[in-house]
Amino acid sequence: MAFTVSGLGNWVNENNTTLLSAAILEPKTFQLASLMTGVKYKEAIKYLAVDTLIQAYACGTPTNSGTTTITDKDIQVRNLMIYEELCPEDLNIKALQLGQKPGMNEDFYFEEQYALDKVKTTQKQLEDYLWSTTSGSTKQPAGILQIAGADSTVQDNTFVWSGTTFNADDYVDQVFTMINDLPDAIQDADDLTLFVPFVIGRRMQGAFIKDGNYHIDLTKQDQNADWTFPGTNITVVQTHMEVNNVVLTPSSNIIIATDLENEWEDVKLW
Repeated sequence: MAFTVSGLGNWVNENNTTLLSAAILEPKTFQLASLMTGVKYKEAIKYLAVDTLIQAYACGTPTNSGTTTITDKDIQVRNLMIYEELCPEDLNIKALQLGQKPGMNEDFYFEEQYALDKVKTTQKQLEDYLWSTTSGSTKQPAGILQIAGADSTVQDNTFVWSGTTFNADDYVDQVFTMINDLPDAIQDADDLTLFVPFVIGRRMQGAFIKDGNYHIDLTKQDQNADWTFPGTNITVVQTHMEVNNVVLTPSSNIIIATDLENEWEDVKLW
């Protein structure tokens, strides 16, 4: 005699109560940008530009020289929320019941992991919003790429960053073209940063490792770590961004406006 098991599904270890967290890269843009707190709706950011014109010394009344210019740009915040209703009793009919306490449950055994993952996914989504090319809506602030695209003072360079066949020389030529297009005043900025999508950052790393001509060893560090672009003062930072875009700017030039500084880290469970 033999067991007849054709009516049973194949074994799946649903009694394993270990829930694996999604591997989500922590956003870096929030760590590098300038944070402007206490903004409820709109606020104007003032920009002061001065020049220094040195002239020959002369007795009497000196010649007036130099220009001081004050401009401003409006920055606007959006009020956003995340709401999710969870009923622990829904777990009772699944193998997850093994982690539940006897009786009526008003909580669940993986609350801490849930809260941490919720924070991480929220941070990622906020960074997606931050770099978005989509016009702002009631649920999404205007992204940096959308704002920059509408600003005539932003220098645009055409380069198909999503291309998969570029070598190290191609990336060097393009990045140096971008550097040369920057105003002289910021070319030597201490925080000059090239923000790139993760996929572009990995392709650039792969090209430099493969060519091996730029005295940089990217094999001894995490592929997601920041690195200095060869021959420059530029830090390459990989971030959540639409694939065919990169941004070269002093990181302090990016301003994030919010009301409270740490609201995106706060998860409340009832």
